[in-house]
Amino acid sequence: MKNLPSIWLALLVAGLASCFPDRFEVAEPDDWNPAFGVPLINTSFSINDLLDDLDDGSLIQTDFGNHLTIVYQDRIEVKPEFELDPLPTIPVPIAEKQQTVEYQAPGNYRYEIIRLKAGQFAYTVLNPFPESIAFTLTFSNLRLDGNSLSVAATLPPADMNGASETVGTLDLTGYELILDEDIETTYTANRISDNSPVDLPPFLTSISGMDYSYIQGYFGKFDVSLPGDSLEFAFLDNWEAGELEFLEPVISLTFYNTMGIPMELRSDTFDLHTYRNGIVALDNPLLNSGLLFAFPSVDEVGEARPTMLRLDAENSNIVSAISGVPYQLDYAFSAVANPYENNLITNHLTDSVKVGIDVEVDIPLYARASGFRIVDTFEVDLSDLEDLDRLGFKMVADNGFPLELGMQLQFMDGSGMVFDSLFQEGPRLVASGNLRPDGTVSTSKESILESDLSGTQLEQILRRTTDARIIATLESPNEGADAARMLNTYILGIRLGILAGL
Repeated sequence: MKNLPSIWLALLVAGLASCFPDRFEVAEPDDWNPAFGVPLINTSFSINDLLDDLDDGSLIQTDFGNHLTIVYQDRIEVKPEFELDPLPTIPVPIAEKQQTVEYQAPGNYRYEIIRLKAGQFAYTVLNPFPESIAFTLTFSNLRLDGNSLSVAATLPPADMNGASETVGTLDLTGYELILDEDIETTYTANRISDNSPVDLPPFLTSISGMDYSYIQGYFGKFDVSLPGDSLEFAFLDNWEAGELEFLEPVISLTFYNTMGIPMELRSDTFDLHTYRNGIVALDNPLLNSGLLFAFPSVDEVGEARPTMLRLDAENSNIVSAISGVPYQLDYAFSAVANPYENNLITNHLTDSVKVGIDVEVDIPLYARASGFRIVDTFEVDLSDLEDLDRLGFKMVADNGFPLELGMQLQFMDGSGMVFDSLFQEGPRLVASGNLRPDGTVSTSKESILESDLSGTQLEQILRRTTDARIIATLESPNEGADAARMLNTYILGIRLGILAGL
């Protein structure tokens, strides 16, 4: 990934590999006649050019006012985890040839429709007569392809030991059980000898072992575990010190719910990992008190209903949290189904329900920066320059950004120790562009940075350097007290040349 300090690095060393045809005057000290002078870089770039080099999954958006925003997005969709109470066994005693009975679910539950992917219908019938009986039973509330369940059996005659017992079962896979109306059953019992009807003693039927592909009714209060994930921000990975306060960050959450149940959201984890302040919990009144999910109606089975939540400077601690220099957002949520236990609300579920979460983090480049410092280290090989007696650098920066930029290059030996630097008097500054009262840039401003290395100092640098560390600092207007807004129209021009003596 190429972060902001790596851009400075590119500006310093890219010209060593190629020669630009555009030349500019390089001032020469009166006592120095260099063997050669080479313009390394003559280029310009916008902040958008820098951001385009990020390789961390971010998007760069520009609005109609040319304002720039870094956008990070994440989306997950999973089957939520929850446990309903097992569907109860439903006993249906049969006392009459035609009967209607009301079913009452246990507790305050209510079952209206159950489409079964598993279940069993069972019956036990007694025949007290000394002859065989042709028996049929129709269970109107169990339907397959619109047809009511029907069973038929021949009941063997009673014997000297008493009534015969006939037991039967039927697999209910694919059936639909209708319970929002009275349970209706009809049976017939006729002597096989003359087809004359008889009345059988009361007998028992039952529906058991049910599992659903779709269920409708009211299922009580239960916990739901929703998906979680992490979203990484890499554009500030090289931060080392200083403050950077983004003033208009926004985190947008959109929850997509196919569960046809009222649910109240809770945030189990909603934390920003920051370099300055460690882990900071994001705070929002709706998350703290419980956000109610939208849910599909019984006419919208399988559809995903969205619920949106926006965290901004007005309703959360996002400004202080994200100004800790973030590098990761962790989030995980849970919910309570039927939080108010209102059994007048019809619930529905399928066995393929899903919950999705879209997360978008928008970081407009409008910020205060004070002493903000970013550092990058890279390997260098200066062995080809060991014959030089003197080496000078001159950089002319034409800064159209509303930021004061500081730069220093430190030389490191094989042990990792810094033993010298390009600018002996400390980091050199590139002044910000000329500013209007609103903090936008009216015109760019030129700064000149020069360095002259020779003698023992240059010899040590060429002989000992194995790595170099570039340090860049950023400061917004009025010594960091005022915010700067970055536009994609701002340009920083760089001309860099070297003088060398043999």
